[in-house]
Amino acid sequence: KDDWNKYLSNFMSMDEKKLYGVFAGILLLVFLLDYFVIMRPQLNALSTIGADIEVNKQEIEKTRKNVKNLDLYQSQVEQNTALLKEMKSLVKSKDEISLILERISNMADQNGVRLDQLKPEAYEQELILENNQFAYYSFPIIVEGRTRYHDFGRFINAIENANICLTITDLSISSVDRSDYHSMALSLNAIVYEEKHVEEE
Repeated sequence: KDDWNKYLSNFMSMDEKKLYGVFAGILLLVFLLDYFVIMRPQLNALSTIGADIEVNKQEIEKTRKNVKNLDLYQSQVEQNTALLKEMKSLVKSKDEISLILERISNMADQNGVRLDQLKPEAYEQELILENNQFAYYSFPIIVEGRTRYHDFGRFINAIENANICLTITDLSISSVDRSDYHSMALSLNAIVYEEKHVEEE
C-alpha cells in the first residue's frame, strides 16, 4: 500500500506535459490492444464476407443473364432437335438399300434418264462413324445410262434434293454418234446405318 501511495504521489507531482504524455501512452496502448485483439479479427471476417458477397453478386448476375437468355436457349434446342430429326429421316437403314435403289430409278424415269445399270457395291462400303447403338457407312452405288443434257441436269438436281442422304462423288457424260442421247455415269455414296445388336450376358 505504501508503494502504491508512493507511485500515486510521484504521478500526481509530475508536471502537466508529462501527465499528458502518460495519458497519450495509455490511450495508444488501449487502441493497439483494441485493434489487434478485438477489431482486427472482425475486420478480417468482414473482408472474407465482402469477398463472398462479391462472388455471390457475380453468380446472381450470371443467373439473371441466363434467365434472360432462356428463351433463346430453348429456341436453339428446338431448332437443333428439328435438324436432328430431319437428318435422321435422310439417313436410311442398310436394310433399305433396295428402297434407295428404287428411289434413284424413279428419279431417273421422272427426268428422262434411261438406266442401263444401277448397282450397289456393298464390298466397298466404308465405316464413317459409330457409337454404342449404330454404325454409319458410306455405301457406293454405280449408276450408268443414257440421257439428254437437260434431262441429266434435272436428274442431278433431283438426287441432290432427294429425301435420302446421297452424295455425288463422280460423274461423266459423253456424246454418242448420231443420237440425241449421251452416255452418262454417276458414282453415288448413300449414307446408311446399321443397328448394333448387344448380346445379353
